[in-house]
Amino acid sequence: MEHSLQFSFAGVGVRLVSSRPLSVSPGLLRFLAPPCAGVTISVRPLQEGFPPAGASPCGDDMHFCYYRWGDRFCAVAKPGRDGSVSTAVFTDDFSEATLYTNDVCFPNAVTTADKALALFPLRQILLRYGAVTLHSSRIYTQGRAIVFSAPSQTGKTTQAGLWQRYAGAEIVSNDRSLLRQEDGALYTYGFPIDGSSPVYHNGRIPLGAVVMLAQGAENQVERLRPMEAVRCLMGQTAMLPLSPPGQLAQFWLTLTEGYPVYRLTCRPDAQAVACLKDRLNRDGVI
Repeated sequence: MEHSLQFSFAGVGVRLVSSRPLSVSPGLLRFLAPPCAGVTISVRPLQEGFPPAGASPCGDDMHFCYYRWGDRFCAVAKPGRDGSVSTAVFTDDFSEATLYTNDVCFPNAVTTADKALALFPLRQILLRYGAVTLHSSRIYTQGRAIVFSAPSQTGKTTQAGLWQRYAGAEIVSNDRSLLRQEDGALYTYGFPIDGSSPVYHNGRIPLGAVVMLAQGAENQVERLRPMEAVRCLMGQTAMLPLSPPGQLAQFWLTLTEGYPVYRLTCRPDAQAVACLKDRLNRDGVI
């Protein structure tokens, strides 16, 4: 018997088909959706070792080692003491996509849809449909999304919380956000995979601005020039080894042509909110 689950991430359909039922966390439940354009991922037990003989290494990231295997790619989960928990095998266009799970060494590792999605290079699929993942927190205020991005432990969650407390904003992402261009505008979405904080909102929210954060003794805000903005955004975007060269940089350059990217140097206080809010109002963002 086949078990099927249909999700939507930034409007991209991802269907999981498994020979056994997969549970779904409360956060991921919000992303269940009717069928839409996208891909189908089959989840199957591993029958042979991977990477197969003849596969050629073609890159790696923090999650996977990638191999080219004829007309397919393999994304092997980074191995631990007992080997790799899974291998994803897929064609270039994801018309065929299978997640093979190593049930012999890891018999209970993949019992949830959340884990199955985390073990597939999902961000690679999303990028094929024009959706980019940004390490960020995101708030909703006055009809727009303000996206805070910075390295870990810089204050993204803190600033989002301050906006909630002092400006009545709603926190709609706490660790990852998706951005996608649709009908000539940029929209933001939640992304519940491989993040660390359980704040997931699946609604489509128009982008207002991106704010790069830096800690400082005084609160001040400046609008970044396009190339500096692209450099900062690239630093908080997961690099995808199979992506066409320059695709991510071009996406961010397009963003800077229509939307402001600021650097907010700030303290964790109410004045930081007032400082940024004043600039967003003056620039007509909110």
